[in-house]
Amino acid sequence: VYECNTGRRKLLKHGSLHGLPTTSVKFFPFKDDELITAGADGMMMCWDLETWKSFKKIEEPHNEISALDFSHDGRIFATAGKEDIFAPGVGHGRKVFAVKFHPFNDNVFLTGGWDRCLKVWDVRVHQVVRSIHGPYICGDGIDMWEDSILTASWVARNALQVWDYGSGELIESIPFPCQLEHGEFLYVARFCSSYDLIAAGGSGTNDLKIINRSENKVIASVEGEGKPIQALDVSHDGTQLVIGSTGNSVHIKTLT
Repeated sequence: VYECNTGRRKLLKHGSLHGLPTTSVKFFPFKDDELITAGADGMMMCWDLETWKSFKKIEEPHNEISALDFSHDGRIFATAGKEDIFAPGVGHGRKVFAVKFHPFNDNVFLTGGWDRCLKVWDVRVHQVVRSIHGPYICGDGIDMWEDSILTASWVARNALQVWDYGSGELIESIPFPCQLEHGEFLYVARFCSSYDLIAAGGSGTNDLKIINRSENKVIASVEGEGKPIQALDVSHDGTQLVIGSTGNSVHIKTLT
């Protein structure tokens, strides 16, 4: 766990050379001293950062958890991974890598993965209520701003796209500058402090770019030390970004 202002780091849990990776870390909404971790072993652990100890353990047997997200009110959370536990037979055909709750409707969340299809779920009916075909999600590549969906796909062209939540129609493919021979190949994307400001990164350019949609230009970039960008989060006010790469580095950047 890092202190953003100082960069000071404190170990929460020891890893293992033979263990499976931790794939998702989320703070509890409205609680800056409690967080939850989830891993490819199907295990979730809740942590108290005051005592630095785990206070609850939840297990999903036989599931490889790839992603986790809380509802806006913090009342429930959803996980995504290898197994179709929530609604067998109507979910994804392949592994799921991203899950995102609607920013205002705490009963609705979206998932995406290798089957090139976004699914919109409603927990009240335990069913998929809408599907959006196209995005090839291979990381934490789904975000929402009001009723607009942002997706980051691991494809060479048109990887960064905005969709209409209500109709499922594509609104825009956002240009992501790259060398032609390398392609875009995005893993992560987030809206920042406004609908027009977007951050995205992946393995095509091995950096994170911050793009102003209204001006259609890159206003800043963060290098991944030649390694793919695979983790991204943005503060609630949209002014601070935390960026992680496979080069064992974490960058904390402030938007000015």
